[in-house]
Amino acid sequence: MKQKQSAKDLAFEKERAKFRKKIRDLEHEINNLKLLYMQKENELRVVNSKLSQKEDWIVRLLEYTELSEDDMKAIIDKEKSVAKVANMFGELGSVISSIYRI
Repeated sequence: MKQKQSAKDLAFEKERAKFRKKIRDLEHEINNLKLLYMQKENELRVVNSKLSQKEDWIVRLLEYTELSEDDMKAIIDKEKSVAKVANMFGELGSVISSIYRI
């Protein structure tokens, strides 16, 4: 059997429920802020990465401006060769993977 609760006990339970709700709301807000913080941190990493890439490009472009025309052509030809070899390896990988699928 349930015992009849006093007015004091009822007021205490009502107050406790109110504070529990407030705690849940604050915990929910903390979790939302943590998620927002992680998202902003990730965005910052992406922006920093892009900035680093652009700084690298700037350094390379500045280096290129100091080169003679022949040196510049040699570097461009070298980079084209490297890109061509990388492309060939990619195609070779595709061929090999298609052979293993058969």
